[in-house]
Amino acid sequence: DLIYKGESGALNESLSDIFGMIIANWYQVGPDSDASRWTWEFGPGLGEPGKPIRDLSDPTRTGDPAHMSSYVRTREDEGGVHTNSNIHNKAAYHLCTAADAKGERVLSSREVAILYYLCLVRLPQRGSFARTLRGLLDVATTYFAGDPPGRERKLAAIRGAYAKVGITLEDG
Repeated sequence: DLIYKGESGALNESLSDIFGMIIANWYQVGPDSDASRWTWEFGPGLGEPGKPIRDLSDPTRTGDPAHMSSYVRTREDEGGVHTNSNIHNKAAYHLCTAADAKGERVLSSREVAILYYLCLVRLPQRGSFARTLRGLLDVATTYFAGDPPGRERKLAAIRGAYAKVGITLEDG
């Protein structure tokens, strides 16, 4: 039910991209595969000139912003829903590939998919990137309640992934 305009529209686009990326890699390389080895491009070769339409691992490859400091304010494209979605896409990339100091993945792709789904169904129509961060932290706190040390590690990974693209709780 996200309103398809501005940041909530960009969030709508991003969540579609995230679920599409998880599903595509789930079937191509397996549900428990290491996300750092995933394909993060949509439409390889279909963008200009010969680039992908989107690259969640590096939105700047397609001329899109990868950080809130580069958020595009425009009247075009329903307020930049396709362009600005890439900021949130980059946060999701960081979350999917988050590793601890030993290089071990913090969250499985299955866990990331569950967290994003549980967050999505709780978002208001005018959801924002910061509200999504808050939602992810809330559902992760409950979902991982039975493992306090593991939960804290996962919550830190969520905060860190979003901080890398300039999304903080103070934004929403």
